[in-house]
Amino acid sequence: MVRSRLLQATARTMMNHHRSSSSSAAIAIMANNHLQQFNVRGLTSNASPSTTMKNYQTSSSKRFFSSEADDDDLPSILQRELEEELEGGTMSPPPELTELQTEIQSDWTIGVGEEGDATIKMYKKEATANGSKVSLVFHCQDTIPSDEEGGGLLNTGVFETAPDENEEEESTAVRFTLMVSRAGKVMIMKCLSEDAEAIVEGLAVVGEEQMVMGKEGEVDEALYQGPEYTELAEDLQESITAYVQNECGVTSDVAAFIAMYADYKEQVEYVAWLKSVKSMVS
Repeated sequence: MVRSRLLQATARTMMNHHRSSSSSAAIAIMANNHLQQFNVRGLTSNASPSTTMKNYQTSSSKRFFSSEADDDDLPSILQRELEEELEGGTMSPPPELTELQTEIQSDWTIGVGEEGDATIKMYKKEATANGSKVSLVFHCQDTIPSDEEGGGLLNTGVFETAPDENEEEESTAVRFTLMVSRAGKVMIMKCLSEDAEAIVEGLAVVGEEQMVMGKEGEVDEALYQGPEYTELAEDLQESITAYVQNECGVTSDVAAFIAMYADYKEQVEYVAWLKSVKSMVS
């Protein structure tokens, strides 16, 4: 199910923005062809390609009990879950994600971190027109279902009953922080990657020394956090969005990569978590 969602994100990116390159078109075709074939954890989607490209959901949003098991046999249950994940073939990034990563690496350096490090950092190779350095950071679990209001970093509804097969999956946005640094100052923009678009939610400017130590992109709560973003003039918000996309280089490809890689990284960390818990209780 995870790889299916990654393919959906890729397909939607290519279809929505009408990209003209042959390689991009091939990605969209491959995604459509595979969307109805992929099946992980015993869940199969019967949705049409138009429906599956419309919505996707990250692996951290919902997980379901696979089968009945003896509640006292924790190691065996963990082993069963681990085997099901490994059999699903979700530990390697799908070709579509790999190709997209290769494409954006011409402009960005991507730091994926070690196992257990759920934070991904990206650095733009070229400075902006005025010499500013651009970087961004996101956490693979920092997601927001589209119908969630006031979402948090970690959702509490981890285990839920399986939805009806005909029910559409809710799309998921991934939070990320964009930083533009110049002359000892940092402009920090709180953003979402949603439907292969970068959406700005807040903006603050602080001195480099005012950043929270050890937390990249975090501003001391005692400082001014910037205005209520939605109350800014509409044309000002649009200009900021254009700056993020054109000057900072957070294109639709980059926004799609953030959502897709967060989904994949969470799956990798989930498998590692299963192994760690099993080693502690066996």
